[in-house]
Amino acid sequence: MILVSLISQFTKTYTFLKGAVVVLAEAILIKQWGAVLYDFTNHGDSLTKEENTMRKRILSVLLALCMVLTMAPAAFAAGGEDAVDSSGENSSAVQESGYSFVITAPEKMTVGEEFTEASATLKGAEDAETYEHAVIKIEVTAPEGAKPQILAKDTMENTYNLAETKQWGPAEGFKVEANYNAETPLTLSFDKAGIYTATFRLETVVSEGEPAVLAEGTANIEVSYEYALAAKDIAVAPIADQSGNDVGELYDADSYKVTVPENITADIVNEIAIAITNLKQHTNAEGTLGYWCGLSVIAPEKATKMKYAFAANEAGLGTLSEASALEASVDGSNDGIAFYVNAGADNPKTYCAVQFFNDSETAITDVFKFHMDLSGVTIAEAENEDAEASIGKVVYDTLSEALKAAKSGDTVTLRKDVTVTNENDLGYGTSVVNVPAGVTLDGAENSIIAGEGFVQKEDKNYNSIVGAEAGAAIKNLSIIGSANTKHGINIFEEGTVDNPVVIENVTIKDCGNAGITVNKSVVKASGITTENNAWGSINVDKGSTFTLDGTNSLGENVQVWSDDANKVSGSNITVNDENLTKVTGVGENLQGFIYYTDDVSKLGEAYNEDTETVYESLAAALDAAQANETVHAVKDAALADNDEVAADVTLVVDPDVKLTIGDGSGTLTNNGTIENHGTISGTVENGENGKEETYFTATFTIKPDGAIIEVTDEEGNTVSPFEEGKYSLKKDAEYSYTVSATGYNKKSGKVTLTENETIDVTLSRKSSGGSSSSSSTNTITAANTNNGSVRISPSRAAEGATVTVTVTPDNGYELDRLTASANGSNIRLTDAGDGKYTFTMPSGNVTVTATFTQTNAGSELPFTDVARNAYYYDSVKWAVDNNITNGSSATAFSPETACTRAQMVTFLWRAAGSPKASTSNPFTDLDASAYYYEAVLWAVEKGVTTGTTETTFSPDAVVSRAQVVTFLNRYDGSTASEGSNPFTDVSSDAYYAGAVNWAVANNVTTGTTATTFSPDDDCTRAQIVTFMYRALVD
Repeated sequence: MILVSLISQFTKTYTFLKGAVVVLAEAILIKQWGAVLYDFTNHGDSLTKEENTMRKRILSVLLALCMVLTMAPAAFAAGGEDAVDSSGENSSAVQESGYSFVITAPEKMTVGEEFTEASATLKGAEDAETYEHAVIKIEVTAPEGAKPQILAKDTMENTYNLAETKQWGPAEGFKVEANYNAETPLTLSFDKAGIYTATFRLETVVSEGEPAVLAEGTANIEVSYEYALAAKDIAVAPIADQSGNDVGELYDADSYKVTVPENITADIVNEIAIAITNLKQHTNAEGTLGYWCGLSVIAPEKATKMKYAFAANEAGLGTLSEASALEASVDGSNDGIAFYVNAGADNPKTYCAVQFFNDSETAITDVFKFHMDLSGVTIAEAENEDAEASIGKVVYDTLSEALKAAKSGDTVTLRKDVTVTNENDLGYGTSVVNVPAGVTLDGAENSIIAGEGFVQKEDKNYNSIVGAEAGAAIKNLSIIGSANTKHGINIFEEGTVDNPVVIENVTIKDCGNAGITVNKSVVKASGITTENNAWGSINVDKGSTFTLDGTNSLGENVQVWSDDANKVSGSNITVNDENLTKVTGVGENLQGFIYYTDDVSKLGEAYNEDTETVYESLAAALDAAQANETVHAVKDAALADNDEVAADVTLVVDPDVKLTIGDGSGTLTNNGTIENHGTISGTVENGENGKEETYFTATFTIKPDGAIIEVTDEEGNTVSPFEEGKYSLKKDAEYSYTVSATGYNKKSGKVTLTENETIDVTLSRKSSGGSSSSSSTNTITAANTNNGSVRISPSRAAEGATVTVTVTPDNGYELDRLTASANGSNIRLTDAGDGKYTFTMPSGNVTVTATFTQTNAGSELPFTDVARNAYYYDSVKWAVDNNITNGSSATAFSPETACTRAQMVTFLWRAAGSPKASTSNPFTDLDASAYYYEAVLWAVEKGVTTGTTETTFSPDAVVSRAQVVTFLNRYDGSTASEGSNPFTDVSSDAYYAGAVNWAVANNVTTGTTATTFSPDDDCTRAQIVTFMYRALVD
C-alpha cells in the first residue's frame, strides 16, 4: 500500500512538472514568435532562417524533456508494461467531461449563397478536466455529388475547408482545460440542393484504440435552389423557318397548345402534352429538315446560361454535367429558350432536361425533366412526289441530302430508283454513295444505277457506287453498275467484330470490277445476288473478317475469293451457305487463292477431292496427285498423248465430260484407276495394276410429276443423281429402283446398263372403290438367282417375326454370298445349319439375294500369309468377299498386325453397308478428308463409340481386344450380359465386362486361354475379322 501511495504521489508530481514545462515552452515561444507553434508546419515558411534554427533547437530540448518525463512514471508504475487507460473501455459515446459545442448556422440556405456569420465555439466548464492532447473532428453528410464548403482560418490567416480536412487543430492535438472558451468563425456555401449535416466532435488524441469523445455539436442546413420552375414558365414555342421567322402556314396556329401539370417537380419526369394540327415539313433554325415543334421555358431573372439535353428516353438524358450536354446563353430580358423535337421522326427525342445557371456558373435551379407527349400532333404528309429518299416521314429531294441529315440509328429509305454519277471531284477508290456510321440504307426494292456520267478517270475504273461506315447497313437494294464503275459495294477499313457493316438482300450487277469488295473491314452479308460483275461476286482481302449467311445466288464463275485467307493473320472468312464449298485454286489465273464455289467446274478442269483443290488444267492435277487421291475431270479437258494416271491415283471422268487424249486417237497410260462416267476420246492402256471402270447414264422419265425415285446398288446403297433424273451406273452391274407418289401404286424394277439408256416409269392410280384393308405384315422376296434356289418361309411376316431362308445350290455349285436388305440397309443373317439361315423381320419389305459359285472355281485367297488351315481363313475370305478389307497389299493380309481404332470402325462400317451418317463431327482429331471420317460419324450415330474423350476419337491409337468386343456388342444392339465369365483378367466392374460376357455367350471369342481374355492386348487384323465373322454371320 505504501508503494502504491508513493507511485501515486510521484505520478501527480510528474503531471504537475510536465504541465509546467509545456506552459513554460508555450510562454517562451509565444514571447519569441507569438502563436507560431500552433501551425509550425505551414507557417515556418514565414520565419527567417535564423528564427527557424532557434525554433527547432528549443523544440528539440522541450521534446526530449517531455519524453523523459513521459517514460519515467510509466515504467515505474507499470513495471515496464504498457500503461492502461484507467477510464475503462473505449467508446464513441460522449463522456461527461465538462466540454460542449455551440454551433451557429442558418437552418436554410440557397445553392451558391455564401454565409459568413457561422461559427463553432468550444467551451469548458469550471470543473472540466484537463486534456493535454485533444483535437476537433468534423463529419459532414451531403447530397450525392455535392462539394460543401465549411471554411475556417488559422492564426496565420490560412483558409481550410473543414468538410475536406475533417479536422481542426494540429495532428498531435492541443490542450483543453477548465473555463476553456474558443470560437472559430465559419463561412458556409453549398453547390447542390438537399440536407447537409455537420457534426463537430472534441476527441482525445491516442496512439492506440478509439479516442474518447469529450463533446459533440451538430448543425442541420436545408439547401434549396434560388428559383423553381412553375407551369406559367412553360409555353408553346413559335415554329420558325430556317431564318428564325414565324411561318404560320406550317400549322394551324389555333390548334397549337401545350398542357403543363400544375406542379412541376425537379428530378422527376414531368409529362407535357403538345397538340398541333397538320404540322408541315420544314427546316428548323439550324437548317435541319423535319416536322419541328416543341415548348418554351422562360429563364429565371438572374439566369445567364442554361444546360440542356435531348434523348429518346429518360435513361438517355444522362447528367447535365457530362460533356455531351448542350449549353445556351440567356438573359433576364428574353422569353427563355425553345426546345424543338422532330415529331415526324421514327424515334423522336421527346425527353429533355434543363437547368439554369448565374454568371458565376452556379446553378440557380434544379434539373427539370420533361417528356413531350406528341400523340396530339398530326403530321401533314410531304407533298414532294419527286423526292428520292426519306427518314421516317421526313422526305428529301435527293438521296445525298437524306444521308447527310441521317444520324446513327436512322433509316434512310429510297422512294424511287436513283441514278448516280462520279462527275464530282471524288478521290480514287471512294464511293459515290456513302452510308454513315450506324445508319441503315433501305432500298425498299428500288435501285441505284450508274448513269452515263459515270466515267473512268486516268484510264481506270475510279469510283465504286456504294460505300458504308462502321455499323451501317445496306438492305433491300439493287445496284446496277457499268463497265466504268469500280465495285458495286466497296467497304474499306470499316467495321469491327462488335460493330460490322451489314449487307442484306442486295443485288449487284454489271460492275466493272467486283460486286462487293471487303478490304481491311468487318462485314456480315446474307441474301446476296450477283450477276455479270467483271471480276466476280465477292472479294475479301487484307485481313478482313467476312461472314456470308443464308442462301445466296452468285452468278459469276468466280464467286467468293481471297488472296490472303490461307495466310497467317490473313482474312477470316465464314460461309454458312451450304451450296458453297471452300477450295484452293491452282493455276496461272487461280494463283493459289481461296475460293468458295457452288460448282468447281466454274473455276477449272479438274478437282482433287482429297486436297479440295481446283486446277485450271487436268494435266496439272494428275501431276500433283499423290497415292490414294482422287482427281475429277469436271469439264471437257485434254491430255497429251502418253500422259499417265499414276499408281494408286484415281481419275474420275465426271458425267457429261469429254476427255480427249492427244488428237483424239492418243493413248493414256493407266497405272491407277479410271472411272469413266463420261466420254474418253482416245485409248486407255492399263498397266500392270491399272483398272478401268466404265459407267453409263440412266435417264429416268417419271410420271406423274413430283414422283419420287430411289436407286440402289447391289449392296443396297443409295445412288444419288448427278442431275435431276440422271444416274451414272456401273457397266454390267445390277441396280434396283423404286418409284412412288401419293395416291399411286408403287413401281419397282431393276436395270443393268451396257450403254446410255432412258427408262420410262409411269405409275398407276390406286383404286378408289371397294373396301379397304390394312395389313401389319410385309413381304420377303428372293431376287432372281442362277445355279441354285432360295426358299423363304413365311413369305410375309410382321415386324419382329423370325424368317427362315433355305438355300439349295445346284450340283457342282456352292453358296458364295447371301444377303438380306430392307430400307437400304443389310440385315443380320444367322446360320442355322443345313443350308438354313434366319433373320428377324424389320418394319419394311425385305429382298434376299443369293449368288452361287462352282465348287471347282478355285476360291483360294490371293494372300500368301493366310494359310488354308488358319483359324481365321474363312473370316478373312468373308471380309474380302464383302469388301470389308482388301488386305494390306495385293498379296498380303498381315494377320498379326495390330489394328487402329480408325481401321476397326471402318471394317464395321463397311460390314453395315457403308451407310451415310447424318450426325455432326464432335471430335477435334477427326479430319473430314480422312478415309475413316464417315465410318467414325456412323459409329457415333449408332452408339458404337463415344470416343476416347468428349472431343477426341484417337483414330491412330491401337485398338484393344476389350474395345473390339465392346464395339461389336454395341453394334449388335444386344444387352450386355451380366453373368459370370471364365476370365480372371476381366473385372466385373470393367466397362467391357458385359461385352466380354456377351462375346463368350455368342461364341464370338473363347479368350486367349481358358482363363484369360487379355483385354488390354492389341487386337490383330486376324482376330478382328474373326470376331466380326462370328458375330455377324455365324
